[in-house]
Amino acid sequence: MKSREFNPHVRFCAPVLLKNDYPKPARACDHRLFFVLEGGFTVHTPKENRTVAAGGLLLIPPSVPYRLTLEEFGNSKHIIVNFDFVADRIGAPPRTVFEPNEFHEEDIYSREAPPAFKEVFTLDGTPFCKDILLAMCEEMQNEREGASDLLSGLCKTLLTLVMREKERHAPTDRGDILCEQVKAHINTAFSTSIDNATLARRFGYHPYYLNSLFKKKTGQTLRSYIIDRRLAEAKSLLLRGDATVAEIGQACGFAGSSYFAECFSARLGVSPKEYRERGR
Repeated sequence: MKSREFNPHVRFCAPVLLKNDYPKPARACDHRLFFVLEGGFTVHTPKENRTVAAGGLLLIPPSVPYRLTLEEFGNSKHIIVNFDFVADRIGAPPRTVFEPNEFHEEDIYSREAPPAFKEVFTLDGTPFCKDILLAMCEEMQNEREGASDLLSGLCKTLLTLVMREKERHAPTDRGDILCEQVKAHINTAFSTSIDNATLARRFGYHPYYLNSLFKKKTGQTLRSYIIDRRLAEAKSLLLRGDATVAEIGQACGFAGSSYFAECFSARLGVSPKEYRERGR
């Protein structure tokens, strides 16, 4: 599907104030777009965690399980848009499922979408979204004649601009592409015993070269990025569930509870136990 071929149907568009973490992963039957007005959140998906702050957006395709946690932000005021790229299920209401056994693939309204919207993605610094989304919220709230058509047009404009922005930020340099591939692998394999040597073997480069290139492109060493990814998951686990600090450290790939506590304190200024107590 190309941009000229889609005809969005908007089911919901309104500002929402999130004050608490999602209790369980959510699954939607349609596409979800979140644009942060104030504060921010971290989205947790099976593949990775990403943080979205004011001025940023998040796109979630149908059926992808996701959780939103507030962590250091405290709350998030954002606009949510529930939509599909085609207008086949106009009468179907927005539907979010929190119980895994209550979601069925046949519940999905439509999977049709341009390639750029097939996967979860975030974009930082997208101020052009705000005015369009506020206009959409007004149309949705007032329900004036022709609102559905105007909402569709505004949504298509928004999604087209988002697609352009996403393509503009897509890596084209071979080194950038390699680093994105390395980050994607770390984001899914952080709980395993990965280090510079294992990453270098996987991607076919010398450890020194890969680490040097990664630092040049991202500003972080491989080790630093791995630790940050593990700590992001650990922060989330500490604030939900009853696993011990040692169990969480092990689940996130740290070699021993002492090393986990050392890394956590060095990065965040508090111990894992203190972080959990403050968060609760």
